[in-house]
Amino acid sequence: MKVGKQTTNSAPQAREQPKEAREIVVRLKTEMLSIGSGFISRMHMLEKMPGAERGAPPALTQIGNTAPIMLSPYSLRGWLRHGVESYLIGQGIEVCHPVHEGAHPSRVNEATGKMFVQEDLEYGYHPQGKCFEKDKEGCLVAQLFGSLRRPSAFMQKQVIAHPIKSQRSLLSGIGGGFYRMVQVSPTTRSPLGTRAPFRTYGTDILAFVDIPWRLAIRPNVRIERAKVFMGLFVRTFDYLDEHREDFFHQLGGKRNMGCGIVRTAMVNPLYGELELVKLLKAPAKPKKKEEAGDADEGEPGLVEDEDEVAESDQTRPQGLGLNKELDEQWDRLRMDCLDALDVELGKQRATFPYKPAVN
Repeated sequence: MKVGKQTTNSAPQAREQPKEAREIVVRLKTEMLSIGSGFISRMHMLEKMPGAERGAPPALTQIGNTAPIMLSPYSLRGWLRHGVESYLIGQGIEVCHPVHEGAHPSRVNEATGKMFVQEDLEYGYHPQGKCFEKDKEGCLVAQLFGSLRRPSAFMQKQVIAHPIKSQRSLLSGIGGGFYRMVQVSPTTRSPLGTRAPFRTYGTDILAFVDIPWRLAIRPNVRIERAKVFMGLFVRTFDYLDEHREDFFHQLGGKRNMGCGIVRTAMVNPLYGELELVKLLKAPAKPKKKEEAGDADEGEPGLVEDEDEVAESDQTRPQGLGLNKELDEQWDRLRMDCLDALDVELGKQRATFPYKPAVN
């Protein structure tokens, strides 16, 4: 007897989570991003293909409407580490320097490199690994990001921007973004000249980026420490969002041109693809009819003022109301993690105190 093929429901399902959640999901949203050579694509090889005409647009520009672009994991990790360091130093805690003792930047000589490191040590840092002499666990930065003595306690997932909506997978870190190569041409300044360009060069720009970034605490980390690290991530991303326009906390290059101003907001890590799609694609609050004027009906809704913009960006990414059960679970977990972090911060202040010098 022939048995018919069983049909399954293809609708997106909520992600299965372990009993001990060990993931943090943060929404990264920025209008313009420039990481120089930090963008990675399978199509980069086309730029170096033989036979390309001199002066022809780069291959990536030609396929920019369809090519997925991966953001450099090194740039993202460095940006996150700087945020963690700044938050902890602001809490009166010394942290590990990113450069281990005895090393110096490759672009400067040894004497100058040591001078740079010494300057950093006066502003809340200690030589990398020195914290293990005071505490076998080390400082929080050494525990989280690792050092020469131990591996990192977390793994970051890939972050990919794809211009085609149907190709995005929010659970896999594939969100929205559009690549372009912008041409820059400095010209002559003389009023008698013809404003001829001295030279022309291109710079990589990623626009309208909106991607969920997943950070996973490794399974070998004890759950008590995992809660501390998750709480630290929550506080750090709040800190980065508050200081998103600070030069030192912008992401990537071209900062004076407005690139790298990243809005960050925590997302419930228990959500599945269905909730994430609803969350990231929800329209903004529309204007009232009497205030909308002659705006086109096809345009997306606009929020009424800056306060509502801030409220919309801060509350909507939390996902309150999309799945009440998952929201309640995440709220309890988040509060447990923040409580665990507060206890750990007290211990860190006692072991690795930092008191800024008074000018």
